[in-house]
Amino acid sequence: MDDERDGVRLTSLDAPLGDGLEVTKGDLVDYLDAFADRLVPQLAGRPLSVMRVRPGQAPFMQRNVSKGAPDWVRTVAVWSWGAHREVHQVLCDDRRTLLWLANQRAVEFHVPFTRIGEEQPSGLVIDLDPPVDAGFDLVVRAAELVRATLDAGTGGRLLLRAAELNSGVAQADYQAMADRGREALLSAGHTDAAASGVIASAHQDRAQARELTKSVLDEARADAAITPLTPLAQREAMRRRVARLRAQRTHVLSARLRARRHSVALRALRYRMLHHRGTGLAGLRLPLPNGRAGIAVRAALSRLGRPYVWGATGPNQFDCSGLVQWAYAQAGIHLDRTTYQQIHDGIPVPRSQVRPGDLVFPHAGHVQMAIGNNLVVEAPYSGASVRISPLGSNVQIRRPI
Repeated sequence: MDDERDGVRLTSLDAPLGDGLEVTKGDLVDYLDAFADRLVPQLAGRPLSVMRVRPGQAPFMQRNVSKGAPDWVRTVAVWSWGAHREVHQVLCDDRRTLLWLANQRAVEFHVPFTRIGEEQPSGLVIDLDPPVDAGFDLVVRAAELVRATLDAGTGGRLLLRAAELNSGVAQADYQAMADRGREALLSAGHTDAAASGVIASAHQDRAQARELTKSVLDEARADAAITPLTPLAQREAMRRRVARLRAQRTHVLSARLRARRHSVALRALRYRMLHHRGTGLAGLRLPLPNGRAGIAVRAALSRLGRPYVWGATGPNQFDCSGLVQWAYAQAGIHLDRTTYQQIHDGIPVPRSQVRPGDLVFPHAGHVQMAIGNNLVVEAPYSGASVRISPLGSNVQIRRPI
């Protein structure tokens, strides 16, 4: 059954609204139309997000206006931080837009507290949730106390604080914090996935080593069951025993090397988890990744936790000069090999003008790379790993060019 109201064509009004709902689409249209004079003033001028239902599928949230919307449906362009793009949200400014949304099976309407073109919120919602074992009368009592507080004038300061939090600067700060939180969660997820991969690989290596050892033992038991009677048979048995010992030695050395690699990978992950929380990295402003210094700094930081090995130049183990040489090589810049040569690379820079990517020399035999916030990344000494350290006070600084 179809109908038309206020110039809006309404379709399939006798169809079920959604799975498990004992109402029709027409019931929803009638309900929203009956309250249009109260709903529209609250929705007008506010970017709208709606929850929609359809038979045969789960309810879904929609921010962007549907394709094929009538020309008279007003929209506003809003930046979506989640989708990292601009979306066009509906403005429900009149009855026919509300009817059109009802025909789209919109059952929930979500709006911000600010209208388009305004910075201050027009309202405040206080969410009162009772404890699990308490009755709703506790919520009523809490609401009465809130109302008394607002009536007494204290609520004015509360509303003013809410307005301040809704300002453009506060929203930008909140968004920056949310982005950092999202990055931290993604980083933790990547770390968990990487650790799971290392552990799974270690289990696979162990199973493979067990199979190889079992095959060697089976051959040894088979040989032991046969007594060689002739000198030629004895010489052949000895040859097989030597071959088995050599094979087993190869298996052990290979397994030890793989285990060492797994240990290095886990140490690197552990270092990142422990040190990325308290060293100021959360607020670190790295140079742009399209610049040479930015590429070098990011390359060096990607090696955190890798072991120091004298004379090593990467990519999985380094000495101090090998780390900065490798990092700058990722940016297409050649540095000399040793610290004693690198201390003459580039141009000298006073400590007060140090910036990320500069080479820092606490003494002639050691080099670090500045990363900002008075921090450096370095491969310090034998037995240690690539790490982040404070920038020293008595240092020489060179800037590669």
